Amino acid sequence: MYFELTNRPNLAAEADLDGAQMGVMSARGGGILPMLVGMACEAISLHRFEDLLPRLSESELTTVSKWLDHIIAIRQPLADTMAEEGRASTAIQLEILRSPNADTLKGQWEAVKSLEGFTLEDIPLRRRVTVFARYALTNKEAAIRANMAYCDALVAEFRRPYRGPSRIPVPDNLYAELVFPIWDNARIKPTAMDSAYALLRTEVAIYRCRKERGRYPSHLSELVPRYLAIVPDDPFGGAAGVPLLYRTTGKGFQLYGRGIDMKDHGGQTSRFPGDPQGGDIVARRMWQHKALDEVLAR
Repeated sequence: MYFELTNRPNLAAEADLDGAQMGVMSARGGGILPMLVGMACEAISLHRFEDLLPRLSESELTTVSKWLDHIIAIRQPLADTMAEEGRASTAIQLEILRSPNADTLKGQWEAVKSLEGFTLEDIPLRRRVTVFARYALTNKEAAIRANMAYCDALVAEFRRPYRGPSRIPVPDNLYAELVFPIWDNARIKPTAMDSAYALLRTEVAIYRCRKERGRYPSHLSELVPRYLAIVPDDPFGGAAGVPLLYRTTGKGFQLYGRGIDMKDHGGQTSRFPGDPQGGDIVARRMWQHKALDEVLAR
């Protein structure tokens, strides 16, 4: 913001990208929690970035384009994040079983409390007894194998294009039911961030074309190969090869991707990428500033 106020948009853009790269690097090698923290850093850094692009020179846009390509290249794929989360989850379950008193009633009760996260006063007696009995009667080794297989299936699914909520059934055991439903919901945010980066790369390419040729491209295919190696897919397109949506509008352009419902709303803007209330993810309006606090709160 200081660089913006002192009329140095190129340095403001570099500061934004530096912050985004920090968020990307903080997530590498970790599971869901580092990923979510990293994406919060990315959202903070990028929510004013688009406003700077029309003010950059051709050479500055080229620098920004290369930096964006680098950030996208080093982002950890969601499937890798989930693979790490699965390994950590399995390790936690094994550590519970390695406890010296794991087979005793006291040891199993302590395991249930650690999974549920409650104290004795938190829930009614009937609920405590039901949960404890279910855990005590579970074949723990079979449950861990089922949970590992579920994690592997999720990782394989996450390597394919997003097609809506996962239909892979959650294993029938206490640990899986408490932890795993969160994992599928975690796919929406990184896919929305994928969409944001696809739009940013394309948006920068459009401005570069405008600076060099004096006009906006009629079709995104005109950007290849000089400004883009390929036209990015729409991460919420439902399949590989489904492009972002683009059209010229008088003296300007409209570029957008579908939102989490994977439908084309004609450029109706969502409040932020991955907005559960719906709408498209629209370039130049991806992060409406008034919604930033809500993004971070989520």
